[in-house]
Amino acid sequence: MVITNITYRKSAKMRNNGSMLVLAVSAIFILSILGLGILTLAYGTSLRSVQLRNETAAKLAAEAGYEKAISLMSSKDDVLSWLGSAPGDDAARVEKGSGQLTSGPNSPNIDYDYSISFDRFDNIHPVYKIEATGKCSLIKRTITAFVTQRIGGWEMGICEVPTGSTQTTKVLFTGDDDVGSMPIHINSNKKSDDSKIDIPVDNANRPFFRELITMEESRYKSGRNSDKYAGIMDVFDGGIYFNQPENRITETGGGSIQKKVDRFLNSTHNKFRFYSGNGKKPTALAAGYLPEYKMPAVQLEFFVDTAGSIGKVRITNNCTVCCVDGSGYDYKLAPDPTNTYERYPVYAFHYAYDSLSEIYNLADTYVKQQAEKPTGSLVSTEAGGQIYVDGNVIIGGEIDENGNVRIPKPCPASIKGKVTVVATGNIWIVSPAVYHGHQDISSGFAVPAIDNPNILGLFSVNGVVKVVDAGLSINVPRDPNDNDLPRVFTDPNGIFRYQPICLQEPSQGKIYLRRLPEPMVVQASVTVGGGGWGVENVFARLERKTVNNLVLAGSITEVIQGLVASSIGEAGFKRHYYFDKRLQNGILPGDIWFQSKYIPIKGGWADTRYNDSDAPSPSL
Repeated sequence: MVITNITYRKSAKMRNNGSMLVLAVSAIFILSILGLGILTLAYGTSLRSVQLRNETAAKLAAEAGYEKAISLMSSKDDVLSWLGSAPGDDAARVEKGSGQLTSGPNSPNIDYDYSISFDRFDNIHPVYKIEATGKCSLIKRTITAFVTQRIGGWEMGICEVPTGSTQTTKVLFTGDDDVGSMPIHINSNKKSDDSKIDIPVDNANRPFFRELITMEESRYKSGRNSDKYAGIMDVFDGGIYFNQPENRITETGGGSIQKKVDRFLNSTHNKFRFYSGNGKKPTALAAGYLPEYKMPAVQLEFFVDTAGSIGKVRITNNCTVCCVDGSGYDYKLAPDPTNTYERYPVYAFHYAYDSLSEIYNLADTYVKQQAEKPTGSLVSTEAGGQIYVDGNVIIGGEIDENGNVRIPKPCPASIKGKVTVVATGNIWIVSPAVYHGHQDISSGFAVPAIDNPNILGLFSVNGVVKVVDAGLSINVPRDPNDNDLPRVFTDPNGIFRYQPICLQEPSQGKIYLRRLPEPMVVQASVTVGGGGWGVENVFARLERKTVNNLVLAGSITEVIQGLVASSIGEAGFKRHYYFDKRLQNGILPGDIWFQSKYIPIKGGWADTRYNDSDAPSPSL
């Protein structure tokens, strides 16, 4: 074949057309692969996006279930009783619930369910298990949390002091008192003007709050954006939270209190249940001297044996307390529904019959409370002392100038052990209550060291917990045959002899006195269901010139605030309150807490994509 230029050009053109075709086909193939890859990637991204959305929705639903469970627990008087976890209780031991976040034709169902159960005790604190599962499409997310009550420092139903049967007045926090080392929670005063703050501060003499403050009230005025706290936020160095759950000690009808008291009573040894209202009484007091009222009481004197190794308590049943009319602010809650508060008679001195006293090792009062898990197995708290008195209690007694009790021979008047005292009536503190062992004095006053194992709980169900006006003991009546001796009362048969408990002052005409030391130190966790913590007879106080400082190292829970001093500092005490952080570790026997806020324990939170009922309980 003869190749001409024309033939060559035709052949080259055919070869070029073929190459272009191959290139075009290759490009289409490559683009198809890329397109398929992009489509696959887009589909995967879209699928992953949907999956992430569902996982997020499931997690949010699980958290909503957890919050619902926490809210339900916070609304209950006593969660342990509510769950029916007491031994032999037939109530349901697991509380279950469910809810839905969203649903509709164009959105997936987002649901949650939760369960609440008792898990175990952390020392004496009940620990509860919350398991909440959120579901969105095929995705599940489960939260498992172990929670316990938050332990507060100073918790008030309202931050006001009664001035009458239905009236109260605000008491300012000032820089003269040291209360800044105590975390404070205050319930909303729903009767007050919403434009006023519920933690009144003296602007001319500002306090300094070094610990966290929590308030049930809002920071803002009702229906307005005005900030009530704008002018004093700088005093809350430890922070302040608003819109917090209320302390349930103010529960209408005493539901919160009574359920806890019943559980305490049922677990207390019979030997340490006292009914002071049924005891023997002395003959009628003679007229013509100050005391106007007589009330029965049980006296508890804590001390350590002379070797300093064994904590003991002397218990004197059937004491007779002689009372007088209190000063203007000695009020407690009134049983009469037409009144809110009533003035009650305050302590002057008391009579006791020594031969009716018994001395016990404090460890004799120890018991272990029990509760039942959903599986039916029983678990117990750590051992702690429990004493129950249906009536009034006197804490302390005769002490000499060195702080030693006079039983049976001079012994240190201190508390060695763990014990909670529950009284249906008043608890009067007539001498210092101080723990045996290590003390932290960095603040200038005695505060229990973090390694101190001893603790005292004082819980008045329907009364008050007050430091007495020791000066009123000068009114002890004299023996009609010897003016230097106190009058002693006997029954008609001359058998039961009651003598006034106070010290004779030979330098003052042998009058009988009980003087409080300076400072007056009370180390205890104080709970007041019938009123407030404080001191009696403030404005007429005979001790006002000799006692200047009241130290409370522990915690305070009270329905209303009790008065400690006059507003102008002419009478009463300066407050020095320090939070005993050991209480957060469950050292106090009896589970006597009324704060409704529950928080996860350390390490007590797990979040898994799928249900995991076998997840282990975290150790405490």
